[in-house]
Amino acid sequence: MAYKVLLLLVLCKWINFSLGSDFYSRPHILLNGTEDIIEAYDNYTVFCQGNKPLQWTTPTVNAELAEQFYTTFTSEDEKPSNTNFKYGLRLYITNMTYPFVGFYSCHFKNTQDISEKNDKNDIIYLFVNDNENLALLTDEDRTILHIYVVQHQTATIPCRPTSPTVDVKLETFDFKNVDLNVLGEKDSTLVRYNPFYGFYTNRTIDLGDTLFRCIYSRDDKMQEQLYELKVETSTSYIPAPRVIDENEGHTNLGDNITLKCNLQFTTSVVIFSWVTPTGIFNPSRMKQTDEEKSSELTVYNTTFNDSGVYICEVSDHQQHHVSRNISIKIYDEEEHIITMRELTDQYYYEAKAGQDSIIWSVDIWGHPKPSFYWIDNRNDSIPEEKGKKYEVSRGKSDIGQNHEVITLKIKNIDLIRDFGYYSLVGTNHFMEKRLEFFLNVTDKPTVTLRSDQFHLVGTPGKVECIAAAHPTPVFEWRYKECLNPECPFILIPSNISNTEGLTVSSEVIINAKTIGIVECKAANSVGFESEEMEYIVTDVPNGFAMTEFDDTVVINKKTETAQYAVGEKIHVSCGASRYKYGHVEWLVNGTSIEEDTRTRVTYTKSELSNNVILDIDDASYNDSGLYSCRVSINASDYIFKNMSFLITDPVRAQIIDSNMVGEMLEDFPKSVSFSCVVKGIPKPKIFWYKNDEDLKPKKDQRISFENDNQLLKFNETKPSDQGTYKCLAIYKEFSDFREVKLKFKNAPAMIQSWMVYIIVILLLALVAIMVYLFIRVRKDRLLKEEMKLLGLANFEKGAVENINPELGIDDQAELLPYDRKWEFPIEQLKLGKQLGSGAFGVVLKGEAKHIVEGEPLTTVAVKMVKKNADNTYIKALASELKIMAHLGKHLNVVNLLGACTKNVAKRELLVIVEYCRFGNLQNFLLRHRQHFINQIDPNTEKVNYLIGQEELMDRTYSVSSNRSNIQSPLLKYAALIFSDSGENSVLPPPNAMGDYRTNANTGITEVTTVTQGEEGVVTSNNSIQPEWRSNYKGDYKDNVNPISTKDLIAWSFQIARGMEYLASRKVLHGDLAARNVLLSDENIVKICDFGLAKNMYKSDNYKKRGDCPLPVKWMAIESIRDRVFSTQSDVWSFGIVLWEIFSLGRTPYPGMEADERLYHKLVDGYRLESPEYSPKEIYQIMTDCWSVKPTFRPSFTKLTEKIGTLLEDTLRKHYIDLNDPYLAMNTKMLDKNDYLAMLSPPTFEAVLSPHYVNGMVTPQSSEGYMSMNSSTIFSPRIANDEVFDFTTASRRKLSSEDGNGHELLPMLKDKNDLDISSPLASPNAVSNPGYHLPPIIGTDEDNNTEIVKSADNYVNMPQNKNLLKECKTILSSDSKKAEDENRLDWKSIQV
Repeated sequence: MAYKVLLLLVLCKWINFSLGSDFYSRPHILLNGTEDIIEAYDNYTVFCQGNKPLQWTTPTVNAELAEQFYTTFTSEDEKPSNTNFKYGLRLYITNMTYPFVGFYSCHFKNTQDISEKNDKNDIIYLFVNDNENLALLTDEDRTILHIYVVQHQTATIPCRPTSPTVDVKLETFDFKNVDLNVLGEKDSTLVRYNPFYGFYTNRTIDLGDTLFRCIYSRDDKMQEQLYELKVETSTSYIPAPRVIDENEGHTNLGDNITLKCNLQFTTSVVIFSWVTPTGIFNPSRMKQTDEEKSSELTVYNTTFNDSGVYICEVSDHQQHHVSRNISIKIYDEEEHIITMRELTDQYYYEAKAGQDSIIWSVDIWGHPKPSFYWIDNRNDSIPEEKGKKYEVSRGKSDIGQNHEVITLKIKNIDLIRDFGYYSLVGTNHFMEKRLEFFLNVTDKPTVTLRSDQFHLVGTPGKVECIAAAHPTPVFEWRYKECLNPECPFILIPSNISNTEGLTVSSEVIINAKTIGIVECKAANSVGFESEEMEYIVTDVPNGFAMTEFDDTVVINKKTETAQYAVGEKIHVSCGASRYKYGHVEWLVNGTSIEEDTRTRVTYTKSELSNNVILDIDDASYNDSGLYSCRVSINASDYIFKNMSFLITDPVRAQIIDSNMVGEMLEDFPKSVSFSCVVKGIPKPKIFWYKNDEDLKPKKDQRISFENDNQLLKFNETKPSDQGTYKCLAIYKEFSDFREVKLKFKNAPAMIQSWMVYIIVILLLALVAIMVYLFIRVRKDRLLKEEMKLLGLANFEKGAVENINPELGIDDQAELLPYDRKWEFPIEQLKLGKQLGSGAFGVVLKGEAKHIVEGEPLTTVAVKMVKKNADNTYIKALASELKIMAHLGKHLNVVNLLGACTKNVAKRELLVIVEYCRFGNLQNFLLRHRQHFINQIDPNTEKVNYLIGQEELMDRTYSVSSNRSNIQSPLLKYAALIFSDSGENSVLPPPNAMGDYRTNANTGITEVTTVTQGEEGVVTSNNSIQPEWRSNYKGDYKDNVNPISTKDLIAWSFQIARGMEYLASRKVLHGDLAARNVLLSDENIVKICDFGLAKNMYKSDNYKKRGDCPLPVKWMAIESIRDRVFSTQSDVWSFGIVLWEIFSLGRTPYPGMEADERLYHKLVDGYRLESPEYSPKEIYQIMTDCWSVKPTFRPSFTKLTEKIGTLLEDTLRKHYIDLNDPYLAMNTKMLDKNDYLAMLSPPTFEAVLSPHYVNGMVTPQSSEGYMSMNSSTIFSPRIANDEVFDFTTASRRKLSSEDGNGHELLPMLKDKNDLDISSPLASPNAVSNPGYHLPPIIGTDEDNNTEIVKSADNYVNMPQNKNLLKECKTILSSDSKKAEDENRLDWKSIQV
């Protein structure tokens, strides 16, 4: 029993605690009930308590109304009356008035929901007993108030009394009382009343408006209020409005702004409001006009403060809100601007002829409002309409408000009609601006042949071939001397006669004896087209003509008449080509001629024509008439040649007009003419005499007879031409003559005897000069023949017809033409000191006059070969010149400025390039590494350009390119000694260099020391250059800022951009290394010595010499193994260059010889460890470049993007913008004859394409290319020999001569020296595996395998198992033993 009592007590206590805990969890107001009535204008107080800080919330009243009634509220903290509460707060109401009737809420501070419906708050409702105001109405509320409700939802009509003692009734507009709490019979509607809120009703079924009247009454006092209930359809949102600037963005200071905010559609009533930049709506300067679905804001007399964002806010009674803003700028009267930007930034468009259309869309804007119009490629304005050729349209732009998009659409792309520049012009009364566009239309040639229909036999005839094409086509002419299909064509020479825009014409001269066919073929990189034409040879002028008129016949070709004298003989022949025409006959007055004793018609034939001869003896008047020669062109059609024969009485010979009268005095040596116009039937003959001696036509072009011998003309006179000239016209016994004496006003005197001696001396001198020239020409001819053997016979013109598009430019650079525009007069070039040299080449500093436009004197670098150089290097330099001439220009490539080639036959070839005064990047890094500032934050391991900012901006140190030990005393450096520094390590001299960087930021400084050569040239134990390299050194004496990580990244970015350009131009570098990157002013780096390596590797000289050094440490695996060079192998080398840069000039693989063990380590997956100063992102790029599979390596475009992300945006954009002038020059320079664009890219896939095998050309379907034999095509494998000479003797010889050239040695040691077998057994090292058996490469797993770090500070990148299986000999125990014996720190890692 006691147990049950105890359990009951516990249960009761728990229930009491639960109820108590809920009670004390919220505030409580100490008031009996939930409402109270206060007398008007009395004071009132109410107390609230709770367990958290409290706050009172009173009814919200209009501020103006609150000031009018002077009711105030204050609250004070007070000790709670219940000890279970911690806080108490009392509210004091002073001068209580009716507008403040409503809910009073006590809640905890910081409560989000303070409404009366939140049960976590405690509320009371306070009434006011006011006999004058029975309802919560103000003077403004006396009008009709609108109540908005959604259809089928409950509406609240706020008929709220000031006191519960006020009687409140609801009537309809027709004074019918609304019953409360009565359910409607028809619509089930109900009306309920609550004095706190008013009337509730569900009479919202029908859409529309209903008018209600609230009647308040007490005693004899009554008030009423009208409410209009508006039932709306339910909506989910308000559509976004459209804000329109009536000024279209063109508002000047003092103008008015008119903004319109329009809604397209809405079914609910909306409310508009505006927010202005000034923050307030000023009625004195602003006006808002609202309509049902729009609002207009007007701002008068604007100031600059009115510039900014204007917001149009729209809301409805369903709690939906939406806004739209517009930016307005107030312009000064003189302010003006025009902006134009193509939406895709595509100002250069390349299209093919026949393409449907191309479109340029440009965002346009300007102030004051400009006019925009398009200009076509003929500089004609394009109308803004939808035409057949052009369609110009405008639309709204999404880029900016009030911006427009103007679009030009060019339809049915045609080469001739559409190729060229187009412009968009924007103009207002302040300025005009043009935006240029270029449409590059490519099309295969369209060929048209043009020539005379007939050609006289034995007379050279011209045939013209006109081709419209882009790029410029190459012509090929063929001719066959018969019409038989089996008759072969033969090539005939031609010449380019004229070029007009995109139309090129070529012509040939043919001297044929028979009818044949001529063919013209024009081809470019897009395609080709050929056309044939019959070449008709005839012995009749124009193929059909009347001939053989006697000289005495007076013929008027205009009137087609021939005059004969009575009794004369008529003889005339008519002939027509047998190939085009048929039977020939004579007609007179339209009828056949009947033969008689006087009249004879004779028919003859030749191999080329049919002829009919008409002879009429003793012509009479009756023989006059229309004589026609008729020839048939088919069975029923004829053509005619007509001539009217007029038989008249003889007319005696007479001269009717002449200037030969008396004496003629002329100026010497001007031209002189004598005229004798004669008349007579038959036509008289004219004879000319000088001093009574016959004057006949001579071969001398100085004297000519014209107009049927009626004009004697001296084109140039001599003193001996003075004399008496006579013109005689005669026929039989009739004659007439004129005579004149010619004298010169200033004729020279007779030649004196001393002048004869002078002439003789000059003749002897001329003979001596001729002998000298003969000897010189013969000597030059011998030199040219010698150069022909070297492959330079076509140095200038090239042999473009032999270019094979399937091969790279490095295999056929000698076939490119040399444009004489690059020729620079050697007398304007002054050579200076030597900048660098190799075994066979030398680079000199020079000064060239006017080689750069706008510069009277330019410092340049001049490359040449030494006199004792092998012929291979002369040819290589010539090939480099041609590649540079056709390459175009780029900021990060050493650009060609000119060349001196006049004496190339004497092996004198000077190539003039840009001068980079700081020399190659490797030497520069070595010289200045002790002043390096590391900007990699040791805490974050990220690049922080703010590190070392003070040192970079404020301090420089003075050094020179000669030996020096001067160091900056202002900076502290940490010495980093490399393992290959040598025994006597000293600090290298810092090289002087101008403050070539801008905005440099650095911090902690770290430097490095290396050994130094005798001449102050910093070298390493592996610094030997290949023999064809120039070893460009620095030439400067200035102050220099320290090098920072920012500089290293900037250089890497520029090198990637330069290589990206070379790859885009399909040029292979083959030997990319820091030594082949030059540093110029403004911190710009330039790539040099490109396009030479592969030619050197494949040369006969290289094959014969086993001591020729190779840059093995920079070469990709496939290049070492198979001599396969590609853009992907350049990417590998780029990774090594990054390692050189971020190791501050260290030689790759330090401590390792460039022998077979290095190669095998690379095959096993070992790679260089990250340099100490390399960010993680850069090292990741290096490892990507060293992928064993060439196709997995990133492109230079991708490398540019990755490295560019590590630079500041402004600096990256700076280097990109610096290249813009070069792009502009390339657009003009590479417009025509871009042979590099026709060639195959040197990618790994293209290099391995089987276009030729073992010197034999595989069958090709493409026409127009000549056979390429083995003497001109380089195969990357050498039959019956190893790819490289790996003999110990050659390696020892090179080591003994150079002393420190390990990384350029032939790779493999003698097997007797190293107890290891090479995995590169046949057939992987001989024959032509590059075209049958591609190099063994990794799989996709290469990039997904974790990089393992070895004990020797290199990393292992495990490769494909097949590759490891091929190289398994390397991992044998004998291999490990050999490595230990040679004291190498390599360690094999099992994969």
